[in-house]
Amino acid sequence: MQWIRNYHEVLDNSANPTIKKAREVAMELLDVGIGAVDPFELTKAFFKKASDLNFNDFSVIRVIGFGKASFDMARAVEEIIEVEEGIIVVPEGTGKKSGLKKIKIVEGGHPIPDEYSVAAASVALKIAERSGEGDLVVVLVSGGGSALFAKPAEGITLKEKQDVTQLLLKSGCTINEFNSVRKHISDVKGGQLAKACYPAHVLALIISDVVGDPMETIASGPTLPDHIIFQDAGYVFDKYDLWEKAPESICRRIKEGMTGQIEETPKSLDSSLVRNVLIGNNSLALNAMEKAARYNTLILTGQLEGEGREAGKVLAGIAKEVLRSNNPIKRPCVLILGGETTVTVVGNGKGGRNQELVLGAALSLQKRDVVIASLGTDGIDGSADAAGGIADGFTVERGNREGLDVVEYLSKNDSNTFLSALHDALITGRTNTNVGDIIVIVVL
Repeated sequence: MQWIRNYHEVLDNSANPTIKKAREVAMELLDVGIGAVDPFELTKAFFKKASDLNFNDFSVIRVIGFGKASFDMARAVEEIIEVEEGIIVVPEGTGKKSGLKKIKIVEGGHPIPDEYSVAAASVALKIAERSGEGDLVVVLVSGGGSALFAKPAEGITLKEKQDVTQLLLKSGCTINEFNSVRKHISDVKGGQLAKACYPAHVLALIISDVVGDPMETIASGPTLPDHIIFQDAGYVFDKYDLWEKAPESICRRIKEGMTGQIEETPKSLDSSLVRNVLIGNNSLALNAMEKAARYNTLILTGQLEGEGREAGKVLAGIAKEVLRSNNPIKRPCVLILGGETTVTVVGNGKGGRNQELVLGAALSLQKRDVVIASLGTDGIDGSADAAGGIADGFTVERGNREGLDVVEYLSKNDSNTFLSALHDALITGRTNTNVGDIIVIVVL
C-alpha cells in the first residue's frame, strides 16, 4: 500500500536524476515501515501464536482499548473471540460508524484530553469493576492512549489537566518525563486500570510508540506496576520550571505525594492475573524496511532521541562520512533509524520534530546527492497536517530561490510552512497505528 499521498509530487521536486531515485527509495521504504505495523495484522498474529490461551476458560470476556491503533486491534479481537461488551477510545475524526459488534467506539481528544476522554475512561472503569473472578478483560493499548484515556485524580479538573498537558508538550520534555507527571494526576494510569479489574484476569496487548519499549510508559502504563514515584514528577517540575506555571491543584497534589500524604500508584500487581504482551514496536518497522531495501543497508539505531534539528545535523554528518570514506557502510546505501526526537517550542509556526529533523540535516548537506526523510508512523507530525518531511542536498538552495531561509523558519518552529512551500512535506493522513518515528537516509 502506498501511504504517502503526495508521492509523485515529491518525486517531481527532484533536483537531478540521482536525487529523484533516492527520493523514490526513501518513500518506498517509509511505506513498507508503516505497513509492517498494521494493528489488525499484529493482533491476529498474536492470537494465532498464543496456543496457551483457551478463551473458553473464562466466564465473560470484556474489552477496553485506547490509542491510535485501538479500532483495528478491537476489530481483530472481535473476529477471533466472543466478546460480551467493551469500549475503545480513538482520536477525534478516526471513529468508524460500523465494523464492531459489541464494543462501543468513543472519539476523544489528542494530544490534549477532552471531556469525551474522561467520560470514556469512567465507563471503562465501570466495565473493569464489574468484571469478577473467572472473567477476562482484554486491554488494547497503543500510542496516544495517555490523552485518550484520561480521568483526572480527585481535586483536579479537566481544564487543569489540559493546561498542564499543554505546558509539558511545549517544554521539550521526554515521553518518560511527561508520563511521570501524567501518572500521578490520574485515576487510571500507572497500573490503576489493572487494579480496578481485580479479581478478573487481564490480558493487555500493547503496541509501543515509546523509544526502547518500556511497557510501563506506553499510554502511561495502565496495566503495569508503576516504578515512578511522586518525586519523579516533582523533578520534572523542577527541571522545566513548571511550579509557577502549572495549576495550583496539580502542584499541590505532587507536593503532597512527595511527602507521603497521597497514596502512590500500584508498585506491584498479581502476575497470575495480569499479563502484558508487546505485539508491535519500532523494531518491526525498521526490520521490514531493511529487508525491503535494494542497496547496502544499515539500521543505525531504533532509539534516536534529542532535539529534532540537532539530530538532523548529526545524521547529515554520518551521510557525509559515507560520501567521503564509505563508512560506516559502502555506497550506494540506505541508513535506517527509528525513535522519537523532541522540539522545544519557542515560535508560533507550524511543524513538528520530523520536519525539523530533515531541515536541520539539509543545512549540513548542501550541494550533496543525499536524501533524508523522516515521518511519524501515526501520520501526524506536531501541529501540521503532515506526517513528516523529506529534504536533500538542494533543499536549502530551492528554498533560497523562493525567498525562504531555512534558519529563519527553524527559529520560528515553522518547518511545515517551509517544506510545504517546496511541496516536500510528506502527507499520509492518519494511519491508525503508531510505533514512533522512522527515518531513511539514502546515499547513491
